[in-house]
Amino acid sequence: MKKRFLSCFMALALCLTLLPATAQAAGAEQAHTHFLCGTDLCKWENHTNADDKTTFDKWLTSALDTDAKSQVLRVGSEDGSADGNPAQKDSSVDGWLLLAGAYYLKGEDDSPSQVTIDKPIVIRNKVTICLNGKTLQSTAENKPVFLIEGTGELTLTNCKGDGKVIHNSSRNGSGTGVQVNSGTFNLYGGTITKNTASQGGGVCVNSGTFNLYGGTITGNTAPHGGGVYVAKSATFNMYGTSSVTNNKTDNSSGSSGVGVYVNGGTFTMKDGTISGNNAPNYPDGGVGLYNAARFIRDGGTISGNEASQGGGVGVYHTATFIMNGGEITGNTATNKGGGVYVSGSGVYDSDSGNYTFTMNNSASVSGNTAKNGGGVYVSVSGKGAFTMNGSASVTGNRVIGNTGSDGNGGGVYVNSGKFTMNGSASVSDNTATNTEKNNTTYGGGVYVSNNGTFTMNGEETSVSNNTATNGGGVYVKTDGKFNMNGKASVTGNIGNGVCVSNNATFTVSDAPTVTGNRMNNDDSNVYLNGGAYITIGSFGLNSSANSIGVTKKEGVDYGVIAKNVSTDYSGIFFSDNTQYKVEYDKTEEANHKLVLTRISGQHDHSWSYQKDGDATIKATCTNTTGDCDVKGGCSVTIKASTTTHDGAEKPATVEKSGNWQSAFPETIDITYYKLDGNSYVKMENVVPTAVGKYKASITVGGKTAFVEYEITNGSTPAEKQNPHYTPPKAKPGLVYTGNPQKLINAGSVEGGLMQYRLRQTDKYSTEIPTATNAGTYTVYFMVKGDATHNDIAEQSIQVTIAKAPLSGTPTFTKVTEAGRTLKNVALTKPGNWPADGKFEWRNGSEQMSEDTPIAQGQEYSWYFSAANYYATGKIVPWADTSSSGSSSGGSGSSDSNPIIKTETKNNPDGVTIQPEHKLLITTDTESPNYYPYAVAGKTGYTSVAGQTLVTYAIKDDRHQIAVTMKSTQATHYQDTIALLDFGFLRFENVNISENETAYTSGDQPVQIGDNSYQPSDLSMDTSAVITIPKDASFADAEKTVVTDLPEDAPQGAVALLSYKYNDRRIGQVYLISASAAEAAANGETAPDDGNTASDPAASNTGASGKPKQAKSSFHLTLPKLPKVSVRTVLIVVVSVLLAAACAALVWLFYRRHQEEKRRQEDRRKRRRQRLQEIGCSREEFEKLLEKRMGASYWASGTAEADESTEQAESDMDVRSGSGQVPAADAAASRLAESGKVRTGSTEKKPLKEKLAQKEAEDAKTQQGVQEDDTELTVEVLD
Repeated sequence: MKKRFLSCFMALALCLTLLPATAQAAGAEQAHTHFLCGTDLCKWENHTNADDKTTFDKWLTSALDTDAKSQVLRVGSEDGSADGNPAQKDSSVDGWLLLAGAYYLKGEDDSPSQVTIDKPIVIRNKVTICLNGKTLQSTAENKPVFLIEGTGELTLTNCKGDGKVIHNSSRNGSGTGVQVNSGTFNLYGGTITKNTASQGGGVCVNSGTFNLYGGTITGNTAPHGGGVYVAKSATFNMYGTSSVTNNKTDNSSGSSGVGVYVNGGTFTMKDGTISGNNAPNYPDGGVGLYNAARFIRDGGTISGNEASQGGGVGVYHTATFIMNGGEITGNTATNKGGGVYVSGSGVYDSDSGNYTFTMNNSASVSGNTAKNGGGVYVSVSGKGAFTMNGSASVTGNRVIGNTGSDGNGGGVYVNSGKFTMNGSASVSDNTATNTEKNNTTYGGGVYVSNNGTFTMNGEETSVSNNTATNGGGVYVKTDGKFNMNGKASVTGNIGNGVCVSNNATFTVSDAPTVTGNRMNNDDSNVYLNGGAYITIGSFGLNSSANSIGVTKKEGVDYGVIAKNVSTDYSGIFFSDNTQYKVEYDKTEEANHKLVLTRISGQHDHSWSYQKDGDATIKATCTNTTGDCDVKGGCSVTIKASTTTHDGAEKPATVEKSGNWQSAFPETIDITYYKLDGNSYVKMENVVPTAVGKYKASITVGGKTAFVEYEITNGSTPAEKQNPHYTPPKAKPGLVYTGNPQKLINAGSVEGGLMQYRLRQTDKYSTEIPTATNAGTYTVYFMVKGDATHNDIAEQSIQVTIAKAPLSGTPTFTKVTEAGRTLKNVALTKPGNWPADGKFEWRNGSEQMSEDTPIAQGQEYSWYFSAANYYATGKIVPWADTSSSGSSSGGSGSSDSNPIIKTETKNNPDGVTIQPEHKLLITTDTESPNYYPYAVAGKTGYTSVAGQTLVTYAIKDDRHQIAVTMKSTQATHYQDTIALLDFGFLRFENVNISENETAYTSGDQPVQIGDNSYQPSDLSMDTSAVITIPKDASFADAEKTVVTDLPEDAPQGAVALLSYKYNDRRIGQVYLISASAAEAAANGETAPDDGNTASDPAASNTGASGKPKQAKSSFHLTLPKLPKVSVRTVLIVVVSVLLAAACAALVWLFYRRHQEEKRRQEDRRKRRRQRLQEIGCSREEFEKLLEKRMGASYWASGTAEADESTEQAESDMDVRSGSGQVPAADAAASRLAESGKVRTGSTEKKPLKEKLAQKEAEDAKTQQGVQEDDTELTVEVLD
């Protein structure tokens, strides 16, 4: 009896440990009954029946199989074995097959909070799993955690805690969380996270249905559908409080649809949240719809997502988005469509639908941000459209541009296609802005581009309270169309109500209203450019009087606002300018018009501005015609008074008097200056806060008024201290570029201003001095102390801009007889060299006299110097023809090639080589082979590559190498020119330092790795460039900051900025810390120039700024050893080292011997192949060698013999481009002298005939450029 009681008691205790605390208090049965309705908190209407219960009577856990070294999924029950039994294996997919039933997770023995598997769990039956607050983690690589197939149905829930389904990346796990190939997946609770896949990081629905009733899909990664992927025949339904959040792409090319990617399937969103899914460089932050996908949105929220376009939703490729309710809010697009982006970029298929976005009922797109189209961006063709019905709204969105073409369409941007508003739909409170004040923004509410059409229908459609520079309500660009029908209204907008460009169409019908819109505090309702008109629709106008205000820009047809008007509608329109009225003009019988005419006796202001003292500007009207309402004039005065420093801004104010609105703008900008010595220095966009003397000024009508005031420290001044400052550093490596270059890296100062000047006659300023031309400059600098610090006297540093090197080679007149001097050699520069340069002869760095006699075969150095360029080289004016058998001439002469005399191992006295590369030796500008940018090259032939040509060219400081292979002599020069011109035409060098300014400018510390640096301490090579296509920009390059620097990094380097474009490396530059370089030179540790707290480990840095590896300590206690004399130890150590050295020498000798044997065999193999190709027998070849080197030398088999073999082979090469075989002729001649060579009874043809025949056959079979047999390669060097 006692044993039975004890057993029951232990069983009860075990059950209680599986229950959450709240369930334990209510009783054991409630913990694993129905997963939705076990408590009164369930609100799901389909599960309120208390009789509908699910009992979780089985548990799942895992255990390590030490023999198989794998995790075994085990299934058990409370009344079964404590360890359970292994789950059934599914060999078809190498997974664990779960039978029908309800399970809950039970933690592992050594990890109670998790269950680990290394194979997917396969669902082909109806299976319900409660995560029970545990983490189900998979280490299976590229496989899902759950795989649903057939008629399988998986329901996941979580009764307590934070149950998760993840891949353990730390153990090489990857793959989607749940993959639905068919069947159904229901998620009621828990989190699917940290999964990575090629599509659908969290859930991938290839077919079947996914119902998301609750739970969260977060932190997953995939190029398409980081959260959820829905294929063509699949369905995704979202309900309740579920969420898809904080998922991301893998940043691979073509990534899109970060939160949910619907590829032809159907997505219905009843409720829930899609938020925080971010991919600023890729489309579709929240939802991406592709390939006839269908998205029905009845409720829920899509918010806080970010993408390059379609921050909330992207609609493409005949997809349909129907939004019946809910919000799309707070999303961001770094380019277009902050809320929704609609594009018809795919192939239109009339059978599969249109590219459409429809908003019904009270659906809302609000608070989104983009560069263009803050709320919605529409760019569709064919039947594509964006339609708003019911009380749908686009409100509170914003565009923020930073170029002249951005910042348009605060609410809606219609690039092409149709935008229609019906019912009581509204576009309101949207804003179009630009960070550059001088850039104009258009279409605060709606921007209609050239091919777009915007139509307002219905009784209450409205565009109101939007803001832009032009077209605050609606902007209609050239050839765009805007139709106002019914009782549509455009009211309360800032920057015109409707702005109509030349040749745009604005049509009004029925009873529209355009009133109450303003621009610069004046009425501006419909603003017509010179060539724009209002069209009266076919249904005419029924509006009440004064319903549409009009302004007409001076220009074409000035005053005409509508043409071909059959009815007098002048009473419906009114002029925004009260000095005009609208009249019906029937002067032309076939063309009645509505025109603006001046009201008799009205007055136009003509303002004259004058200063009234230093601080006041007064405006007086000089027009005496009519009745002026500002007879006494009006004025504005700038005011400021001395105040005490407290850290707050101390601005000046502008006081206006009289009827100033007619003469002065509502907002007048104030410019501030700070007293520096005896002059004021302008402060850029800053209001004074520090102690000092200031001047504030305003300018109106060409007149400037100002006021001077002071901010004092409020106490007796303390004794001034010397400021702490870092002097400027000369910029290293400056080379002439033709553009102004900053000469120094700015210094820094605490307690004053660092000021500079380039000449002692210049005034000091805070601007960094620049210079363009090559030369050495002196930059002067000083520190101007503030109210509590002293000035630092003038100092100076020298900076050099080096001359830029020129590419190309001059031609020269040749000398053919003795008695000539350098004066007889005329050097002619290439045509693209500067005209101001001149040549001189050099002996090292010293100039040579032109009277120097010329010796035959001797080289002479020339130097070309211009103001900003230089070039140098060597020539042989009087060639030594004794070893070449041909005359030499000037470099680049058309009748002979330049010669190069080169020493070799077998010819220590030198061998004369004549380049035959036609792009290098042709100077005739009419020749197709003339290419002035070619500076070096090589011709050749191999059995594998065929005819080859390598060419090195320089143009506009860009260096390129072109290589052609398997081409022909007739085409490879033109192929090379085409390749080089392509590279020079399509690519350009972009200076890194001029674009990458975040590290070297400003006054805030820059964080690099674990250290921070002041920008004034950092510099980079100003000549470093990246090479990108000309239609790309610097921002398109992908930058990587490398802090683990190589050993050969420059002294003081703290980071390497490496750039890629389309995954190809295009350039790099080191960031140099001046303090780190100085410290390294002195053997010290580089200081941290930022605000980082001191760290003892910071001393472990080398000269390049890289951290040194800390030495690890190792302690080992050894038993006591008998005493051994030092001499004995030394003898043993030396013996061991000698033995090791001997072994190493033997091994190295063996390796070299084997390598030499391999090289000899390779040379002999290539030799046999070349001889076979040109039809030369081995006997002929050996005869040539014997004659050249001697039979005994050839028989030695040495490496020198093999080198001689290579030389003999080169004698028989057919020279590319020359059309002749001079070396082969010589070899053939030598053979001819020794008689014909016979093998057996067969007579061989002379080698010269064979080579000539071979060349003729090659030329015959290789006519023209054969694209399938010719390999062309161009390599961009910098």
